[in-house]
Amino acid sequence: MQATKYNEALIAKYDFNDADNIGEDSSGHGNDAVVMGKKPPVIKTIAGRKAVRLPGGPSGTGYLQLP
Repeated sequence: MQATKYNEALIAKYDFNDADNIGEDSSGHGNDAVVMGKKPPVIKTIAGRKAVRLPGGPSGTGYLQLP
């Protein structure tokens, strides 16, 4: 089945608007990502847009586990 509109084909959308719930799915489908790792991801604004910074290195790794 081919979707006729972008929103009909959308599985998940991560806007990174909520620092307390970084993996929140804003598509309405409830496909929230889960924060994992020793150091949690951090929301940053880059060139006026929200992005997630995933720390790593010898002190630990942070990532979002997708459903």
